[in-house]
Amino acid sequence: MATSSDSLLSSPHGGKSFVPKNYNSTTIGRHDARNSVKVKTNHSGDVPHFIYEGLLTNPNRIEEDLINDPMNGKSTLCCTSFNVINGIVGAGVIGLPYAFHQQGFLPAIIGMLVIAIVTYFTMILQIEVGRTCGCFTYESVCELAFGRKGFYGLVVFMGINSFGVCVAYICLIQLVLPPILHPILVAFVPSSDMKYITPEVMIFGLSTVLLLPLSLYRNIASLEKVSFLSIIVIILMISALAINFFSMGDKAAIRTENLNELLIDFGSEYIQGLGTLAFAFGCQQYSFLAFESLDEPTESRWSIVAAMSLIVSFIFALVFAATGYVSFGSQTQANVLDNLETDSVIANVARMAVVLKLCCCFPLDFFVIRYSSFVNSLN
Repeated sequence: MATSSDSLLSSPHGGKSFVPKNYNSTTIGRHDARNSVKVKTNHSGDVPHFIYEGLLTNPNRIEEDLINDPMNGKSTLCCTSFNVINGIVGAGVIGLPYAFHQQGFLPAIIGMLVIAIVTYFTMILQIEVGRTCGCFTYESVCELAFGRKGFYGLVVFMGINSFGVCVAYICLIQLVLPPILHPILVAFVPSSDMKYITPEVMIFGLSTVLLLPLSLYRNIASLEKVSFLSIIVIILMISALAINFFSMGDKAAIRTENLNELLIDFGSEYIQGLGTLAFAFGCQQYSFLAFESLDEPTESRWSIVAAMSLIVSFIFALVFAATGYVSFGSQTQANVLDNLETDSVIANVARMAVVLKLCCCFPLDFFVIRYSSFVNSLN
């Protein structure tokens, strides 16, 4: 019978537990996995994640059992990075130019850099602690540190956050999509039937046809192509803002406003803007899901994924925020798309790109809700 301490090691994959294994009569304890020469030999100096209870049938077949481990994912470094980038650079990117307006250009860049470094450190620390202690969900790590109250507290916070994000995505799609589709539908749908095609009907159709199927994949690795599309969409959004900046000519804020105030001085709402940047780089809830999908999941490979993801995300976020801010300056709105002309082609391209980005981000946050250990705790 499993002890209460073993409950910390419960897995969301089939209800089995991660337990210390015996390799060639040498027990690997929960807190001494790094001292195992056998484990280090088989994974090039890195400590591999623990394998399922009962999976190890022969001490001489350790490497084969590790390869067949259900927790051993199949995603490459690049594909795993795509998913993490998709999680970091979410739809909240449209609010980053306003965060620059709140903080000031140079102070915002410094704040964004500090947040990116802290995010990298926490992503590495999450996996390092989890692998050392045999905990392979964010909730289990929190329970190990703070007990059952910590477990349920994190589950509630993650659930509220991810559910709220999913609802926000739906609301944003409902605001952005209907004005774009309406002129197109008028050309093909009889005017007598247009009254039935309401924004609610559009959202219901999009959710049923696209969002629901994307949210039902078994593993986050299945979203690799969706996340790659998300990166293409981000580039499209940046391109739309850049084209708009050059089309503004002398009307751009960088040519009409005081450069010291625009680029160097601290904004009057620095703390509020810093919170926006911190929220934009929040991705810790995806860490263990992404790590599980990684082929040969070792700490060194995960550090590469984290570094690649954050560097690319930092560049995307910085370019998007800077382009929007130098275009509109003190007139930058909370949603930078509202600064664009309502009937311009560039604005509609940017809005459609945002809708696609929202659709690509939705499944990731839905995965967090689905694979929360809250379901296992109810069982």
